[in-house]
Amino acid sequence: MYYWRTTWNPTDGELQFLQKHQIGRLYLRLFDVVNTTGEDGSAQPTPEATIQFTQPFQQQQEVVPVVFVRDDCLRCDSLLGQRIAQRVAQMCETHDLQWNELQIDCDWRPSTQDAYFRFLQQTKAELGQKKLSATIRLHQLSLPTPPVDRGILMCYNTGSMADATCANAILEEKEVDKYSQQLGSYALPLGIAYPLFRWNRLFRNGQFECLLRQTDLSDTSYFTPTAPGRYAVRHALSTPTLDPTSFGIQLRIGDEIWQDDVPADLIDRLEAKLESIRPGVHQHTVLYSLNENDILRYSNNEIENAFSASR
Repeated sequence: MYYWRTTWNPTDGELQFLQKHQIGRLYLRLFDVVNTTGEDGSAQPTPEATIQFTQPFQQQQEVVPVVFVRDDCLRCDSLLGQRIAQRVAQMCETHDLQWNELQIDCDWRPSTQDAYFRFLQQTKAELGQKKLSATIRLHQLSLPTPPVDRGILMCYNTGSMADATCANAILEEKEVDKYSQQLGSYALPLGIAYPLFRWNRLFRNGQFECLLRQTDLSDTSYFTPTAPGRYAVRHALSTPTLDPTSFGIQLRIGDEIWQDDVPADLIDRLEAKLESIRPGVHQHTVLYSLNENDILRYSNNEIENAFSASR
C-alpha cells in the first residue's frame, strides 16, 4: 500500500486493514521536493509537505520511503540526489524506520531525461547497498528505462482532470490500452500500482475549476443526479477543496460535479489483461492508497482479488 499523507496517524480501521490483508510493504511518502525562489532570485529545490509522526511507527511492514520530485528541480542543484538520500536516511533514523529501498516519484519527460537519469545515478551512489526504485507512468513506457533497480507502473491518473471530454481522469481502460503493448518489452523489473481513491471534479460553464473534498453528493437538497457519476448543483453552498491552502469554494447553481471512481471489476480486468502481456508482473501489486475513506468502499473479497496474483 501507498501511504500518501502529511501525517503518520493511521486510524484503527487502516491498521486493521493492514493486518487483515497481510500487507507486507508500505510505501511511505516522506516529503516532496519543489522549487522555491532563493534570496538571489534563483530557483532552489526545497523540501515541502514533510510527513509528521504524531504517533510512533510501530508497524511490522517493510517500509519503502518515497520522495516526490518536481522535474523542474532536476537542473537546479547538482547535488540534489545526494541531499535527498541523506535527508531520507536522517528521517528514517530519527523515526526508527527500517528500510532497504528508496523510491523516487517524478513525472519526467524527454526534455528532462538526461538530468533525471544523472540525478538517479547520484542518488543510487549515495544509497550504498540499498535499492533504488522509481514510479513509471504509462507514457514513460515508450522512453528509455531509468537507472534504477526496479519500477512501479502507475496504472492511474490516466487522463487530464481538466479535460471535460475525459469520462474518468483517474483510470480509463482505453487509455491503458494505448500503452499496454509496450509493457511486455519494457527492460526493467516492474510491479503495478492501482488506485482505490475517487475524486469530485467541479466544472463551471464547461471549464474545470478544482477538485472537491468529500462532498456529499447524495444530498438531493443540493445536488441533482444528471447521469451516472454526474451531478448538477441546485442550491449554492460552500465546500472544501483538495487544495490545503484554500479556504474552500462557493458552489453556484448550475455548476457540474463529475465523480470519478474506480470499480473493482475494472481493476480485475486490467490485471488479467496486463498479466497476459507481461506474465508475473503482478507478483508485486501496490494499491493507492491507505485511506479509510477509500479502502472501506471495497469488500474484503475485492481487495483480496486485487492482491491475489502477488500472494
